[in-house]
Amino acid sequence: MKTERSHSTLHPWLSFFLRSFTAAVTAAYGLLVGYWMFVGFGRSGQSHDGTLRYNLKPLATIKRYFIHHDHFNMELLLINIGGNIAVFIPFGFAIPIIFKWGYWRTILFFIIGITLVELLQMGSGRGSFDIDDVILNTVGASIGCWVYRTVKGMFA
Repeated sequence: MKTERSHSTLHPWLSFFLRSFTAAVTAAYGLLVGYWMFVGFGRSGQSHDGTLRYNLKPLATIKRYFIHHDHFNMELLLINIGGNIAVFIPFGFAIPIIFKWGYWRTILFFIIGITLVELLQMGSGRGSFDIDDVILNTVGASIGCWVYRTVKGMFA
């Protein structure tokens, strides 16, 4: 007796293709984001005095941007707040497709990964470790995951 597949279930080869294509595009996008995080925006290498730069106090950097908004130009504010969210939305969309993970597993994986990247930025002198970046990046990944779940639900 022939069983019918649900309309939301893709044929196995189509599912494999979609996951592989998403992984390839995400890897390429990840390289671009890596370039931005380690080379772009005027990052030239070790800090001048060789000290490690970091912020471990949640929301300190974000609060500083809003309290002292008259000392920062709008472009810097948009890049540091909006950019740290927007750039990571695609990862929240792609990770559940690639690994077939739910929200919490995706976000945990993302937090671990972005924390390691932030530590690498600090250790290489090509940036600083800022817990606010981890928070903002995770907000972006969460938005992407929510969009993925919403879109997936529309086609279920």
